Amino acid sequence: MKKYLFALCALGALACAQEAKNGASIGVGAAVQKGVFYTKDRLSAVPLPQIEAYYEGFYVRGLEVGYEHNFSENLFAGAYARFFDGWRVKSSKLKPQYRSVRDREHQTALGGKFGANFGGFQTFVYAQGGGRGGSYGAEASYSLPVAQRFSLVPAVTYDVFSRKLSDYYFGTDVSELGGAVTSVYNPGSSYALGARATATYEFNNGFGLSATAGARRFSDEVARSPIVRSRYESVIYTGVSYKF
Repeated sequence: MKKYLFALCALGALACAQEAKNGASIGVGAAVQKGVFYTKDRLSAVPLPQIEAYYEGFYVRGLEVGYEHNFSENLFAGAYARFFDGWRVKSSKLKPQYRSVRDREHQTALGGKFGANFGGFQTFVYAQGGGRGGSYGAEASYSLPVAQRFSLVPAVTYDVFSRKLSDYYFGTDVSELGGAVTSVYNPGSSYALGARATATYEFNNGFGLSATAGARRFSDEVARSPIVRSRYESVIYTGVSYKF
């Protein structure tokens, strides 16, 4: 199982923390991620594209496509579709004693958000749902202009996952018993607390260099799952982009 969504969402959140203007940027980088499941490889590394585009309120931001409307200088709301939401768990990628576990797949989630901007500070709440369950939560970030071309954006997040979503990804049923999976597990709703920091340096010619480090801590409902190794999920990313 390689869960790249967390890395891509961390990247896209930088754009969400800044004022969106018409234009686009493309880039590429690499992420190293540590997941929560009993995978054969504790760490996974993968190249990741970085895509952002804005036009009159419409946007593409990582794995999210949507529309945002500014009600005033400080308040905004939006609707979006988020692709590859959730976790993809492939039985063949797990440790041998966990091969009885069925595959879990991503979903496409539809959602909405409402937020406020106050200078460099931004906060928003969201709710979304798909065929495998829903989630809601909040995020707060602050853009720190460290130097003329260098900025730092720290952020904190809070996500709540529905009972249906938690059970699909972290629960186990009778058909999955075997090896190290010795009991059926049906979690209730769960949550995660997260923090990240993104540093960006913009060159004169439209090129930029960025780096992101983030982590999330999941609640006991996730940590107690027989297929979960750790309640912590983390990612480190670095990449280059070109804005036009």
